[in-house]
Amino acid sequence: MALIVDCNNLIHMSMPPALAGLGELRLCHLIAAGVPTGGAVVVCDGGPRAGNSTENGVELVYAGPGRTADDVIIELVNRDSAPRRLTVVSNDNQIRKAARRRRAKVMDCDQFISQLLSWLSEGGRGEASPDDKSGATTLDKQQVRQWLETFGLEHEADENI
Repeated sequence: MALIVDCNNLIHMSMPPALAGLGELRLCHLIAAGVPTGGAVVVCDGGPRAGNSTENGVELVYAGPGRTADDVIIELVNRDSAPRRLTVVSNDNQIRKAARRRRAKVMDCDQFISQLLSWLSEGGRGEASPDDKSGATTLDKQQVRQWLETFGLEHEADENI
């Protein structure tokens, strides 16, 4: 497992139009399309709505009753035998501190959203899965650049497209 994502922390961020309405399943699909190797775990609060699942090396895990996603993520980081190979995506200070303590890489949610946009712009990778009911579509590079500029992220447009 090379990537651990704090799902609730990420999907409640302000999203660009290409990622509007991003939910757990579409997030897993985008990660599966973009992460080259090593797999990923997307951790959500609460009980399974669709059950824990795995898609192309991306595991969707629910914390379950009496636990938080933060607890599960910290446990995953602490149990990992090679934490320096991990990248943990979260804005939560407690998670970031636990990851840094184990020398895992830490990425904030805004950085990861930029990465998702980059994956979307790479030749259609990350298109909505057939069972994704969000109606989301893939943007071409020019459309992504235009939205990044619209939201005042011009400097990221040149880096990520």
